[in-house]
Amino acid sequence: MNIGYSIDLLFDKEFEDYVKSLWRGCAKKGFPCLSSSVEGDVVPHIAISLYENIDTDEIISLFERYKKIDEKKAEFLSSAVCMFKNTFVTYINVNVNRSMLDYFENAYHFFSAISDKSSPYYVPYTIIPHVSISKCDSLKKAKKCWNTVADVFQPQKFTVGKIGLFKLWFDDEHNLKKCVLVDEKVLVE
Repeated sequence: MNIGYSIDLLFDKEFEDYVKSLWRGCAKKGFPCLSSSVEGDVVPHIAISLYENIDTDEIISLFERYKKIDEKKAEFLSSAVCMFKNTFVTYINVNVNRSMLDYFENAYHFFSAISDKSSPYYVPYTIIPHVSISKCDSLKKAKKCWNTVADVFQPQKFTVGKIGLFKLWFDDEHNLKKCVLVDEKVLVE
């Protein structure tokens, strides 16, 4: 198994429960979702960075320092169900505002010492902030899943209140198999 670390935005309980209800709806219809395909501390989130081949002590030490920098809670809107067609991931979008860009930029710049170990998908201005709902194994299934989610989805306002550091385990095909919350930063009002 390959190991990585992610830095993720975490939500208020109401929105977290809403996303989990979408996961349960997908699972009832036979579509894979994070809560059924990954073990460990599986919570709805927006990944703002992903690091691989990184020394555990190094990233934990950096995150400890990152926690000491005040960042504010922020409110966002999720208004659409979308799909990454190449990876068959159904997700709900997050409308980007200045606060969202700040979270990405702050993490990117703070962790610049390990940027060579960062996934190229998590760079400010190229990222598509999203909350994953399901990852299917074919486009046909992904389209059906998308329809299932779109039938029940309602736009949601939500608040980001914490930023978490998660340890991740991937299989050889880079599918996430396990995640564990290592630490979290509480955002200020």
